[in-house]
Amino acid sequence: MKRILKTLGRLYPRAWRERYGEEFDAILEDRKPCLLDIADVLLGAFRMRVSMRHLVQIVLPCGLAGAAIAWGIAARTPARYSSDTVVKFTSYRLTPVCSNPDHLPATLRPSKDICGEGGAAIDKLMQAWIQPALDRDFLISVIKTKRLYWEQQQSHVPIEQLVDTMRAHINLRPIGSAENGASTQAYRIEFQYSEPRLAQDVVALLASRSMDAFIKSSLAQIKAQGVSGPRQYARTIAIVRTPSFSTTPLGVSRVHQVELGFLAGSLAGLLLTLSLGSKSAGESRKLRSES
Repeated sequence: MKRILKTLGRLYPRAWRERYGEEFDAILEDRKPCLLDIADVLLGAFRMRVSMRHLVQIVLPCGLAGAAIAWGIAARTPARYSSDTVVKFTSYRLTPVCSNPDHLPATLRPSKDICGEGGAAIDKLMQAWIQPALDRDFLISVIKTKRLYWEQQQSHVPIEQLVDTMRAHINLRPIGSAENGASTQAYRIEFQYSEPRLAQDVVALLASRSMDAFIKSSLAQIKAQGVSGPRQYARTIAIVRTPSFSTTPLGVSRVHQVELGFLAGSLAGLLLTLSLGSKSAGESRKLRSES
């Protein structure tokens, strides 16, 4: 601890150390230092090197400049809002094979649907129903209908680039966990955009697209089997949570960005003040030695 305090003592100006250095070392030898002594030495060095005039003339302007820069960056970066929904797929046998009455198909409970198709089969089916939501032509129609990325469209950005941007802002993630060998049977559909209402509208369209793909797939299967043919499984689809609407932007708010900019600018100003103080002290010593 004494060694740390002696090292911190070098932060004081050279003139102070030349005059009071021996007394400072003697005080350290006579007492048992603690953490409060470290804080006291640091505060004393700061007061010796930085005056109120320095704070007003250098540190404060640097802090305000940092806040202004942070505000400019935040203003040029559009806020992004998120909307999401959950789509659940259920598959079960038409002829119950479970001995537990709670597992009968009539209940259609998500964690009890173990009478249906195997995990790999239902995963494959869900991918077939979810992927149409990312189809190129469908996304182009949504971009044009909802006038998404309108400034980019006005700037004649290629539509393929806008489709790639939209896909990057779509998140399709399976949720839930496997139980008794059954696969995850729900997907979270999320979209991020600069306007919360449009984000909600797009999520509703993505969920509707998945449901349309599900219906077409089921009708094609019935047609292939024949209306009167045997059907081993039945499937259902449902939106278990309506598309959310949030007015809270993602990431760090603009107010927090400005606060961080002010702190960063103030820190830079403080370092500049310490640097100028050391340089000024060196020049003063040089002038005194020459005289």
